[in-house]
Amino acid sequence: MGGSAKKASGSSDASKISEARAAFGVEEKHVVDAAVRDDGSVVLVTAGGTKAVWKPGTKPEKLGRVAATGINPNPKKPRRLL
Repeated sequence: MGGSAKKASGSSDASKISEARAAFGVEEKHVVDAAVRDDGSVVLVTAGGTKAVWKPGTKPEKLGRVAATGINPNPKKPRRLL
């Protein structure tokens, strides 16, 4: 399962992470953690609890608002007690 990953340390890692955020459509403030794997793929963990893996040169689907932010824009209304 997966390879080892390292925290972003250099400017090239930071640029890869920035590209991954743009590919998934996630703002920086919603990224909890990010790492670059040995194979060059980037792992993002969002505030919504989603772990997204991006390989450079691919175009992934954009993450939804809840998956990226963890905030449901249309929460259920509380039930009324009788």
